[in-house]
Amino acid sequence: MGALRRRVLDTAKSEHRRGASAVAGAGASGPAGGIEALRARIVERLEALPRDDEARAARIFVESVLVWEFGEALLEDPGFALLVEQVDERIAADKALRLQLRGVLGDLTGRASS
Repeated sequence: MGALRRRVLDTAKSEHRRGASAVAGAGASGPAGGIEALRARIVERLEALPRDDEARAARIFVESVLVWEFGEALLEDPGFALLVEQVDERIAADKALRLQLRGVLGDLTGRASS
């Protein structure tokens, strides 16, 4: 788990050092097929869920974004599930962030957020 955290932090620091414009540019073309590929992947996975499964929807979003950003190899890392769980917990603990994520998920699925 420590190696995974270091990898994520090192990548984030590297992106930060390159500057906001470089990060924005990377998001437009995207690490793994572009932002539209990420969006399509999330929507595809969310459509398989029951409408009221907000916890699983949030987890799908977090998993998808992390894999998109850091690569498919992350799925093989034994610490990946724990990392996703920790991110989920942090989102759940922050009311504003939780509401933002609910809004994003609603936008992605075409479901109104409440």
